[in-house]
Amino acid sequence: PLLAEPELKEGAGGLRDLQTAAWMARVRFGKHPGSIGTGELWREMVRRKVITDAEQVALLSDRDFLLTVRCLLHRTAGERKDIWSRPRQEKVAQIAEADLETFLRRHYAAASRIAQTTEKIVARCLESPLPLPTPGLSAARRQVVVSEPERVESDAAWGIKAVGYCQTYNLTLAP
Repeated sequence: PLLAEPELKEGAGGLRDLQTAAWMARVRFGKHPGSIGTGELWREMVRRKVITDAEQVALLSDRDFLLTVRCLLHRTAGERKDIWSRPRQEKVAQIAEADLETFLRRHYAAASRIAQTTEKIVARCLESPLPLPTPGLSAARRQVVVSEPERVESDAAWGIKAVGYCQTYNLTLAP
């Protein structure tokens, strides 16, 4: 996130990090796609203690800041370029009526927070069990696990289904 000419969309701490974390959390917590823009998904992550309330507030503020900078960058470049080059940094700061050094400090702080928080979200999503279509089976830490023994006992084919998930999703069977 600390490059002299950061990439606002694809770079570390950029908008793609936010999208990736949101996509993963949406799948993990079963939220509909529209929940990302409304803030519902981020509130759900606070409720589930994936992130703190303060992290949510900072994440949304930082997202808005990056989107503003990106729009101003597109406006000054006259095209959709997401590399915030040095000459464009000055133009964007002028349009935003901000001191360049203060503006860049805000950007680097925002990008660093986004990188840290989205890394935390992704890790928590990967660690938590994800229910599989067969009742009683889940995927956790790249393994198929029996999450509800009483439910799999009623399905004589649960073992075959578990092996099928391993082959389909490149998972292993938990002991």
